[in-house]
Amino acid sequence: MKRYILTLMICIAGFYGFSQDFCKLQIEIVNLRSNKGDVLIEIFDTNQNSIVSKKVKISDNKCFVTIDSLHNEQYAIQYMHDENSNGKFDTNFVGIPLEGYGISNDAYGNFGPDKFDKWLFTVNKLTKVVLTTKYTF
Repeated sequence: MKRYILTLMICIAGFYGFSQDFCKLQIEIVNLRSNKGDVLIEIFDTNQNSIVSKKVKISDNKCFVTIDSLHNEQYAIQYMHDENSNGKFDTNFVGIPLEGYGISNDAYGNFGPDKFDKWLFTVNKLTKVVLTTKYTF
């Protein structure tokens, strides 16, 4: 009987000690120029470490992705519309983007993205983000 009670207590302690409340982030990316290629999404923590990378299919010039293993913290998103499916962000000879891209909070500067801290947003229990794709050409 003592063994049974001890095992039960360990199981209960383990359940409460190791279970975590994860948050869900739902991302919708709109204003894609075409349904060609994929959207490559990267999510960063506050230290600019990439924590999630996803390749998402496009339908009706938009795409959706759900990440359900995040903590209640701040994150940043960047993405690109890889229209030619070559896995890289294509630019012209002076570095101007030829494919669509986006950054969380629309943190675009004059000549490139704004400071990283402007990209950050907080993920709660269920957070929905709509990102509008930017095209230079």
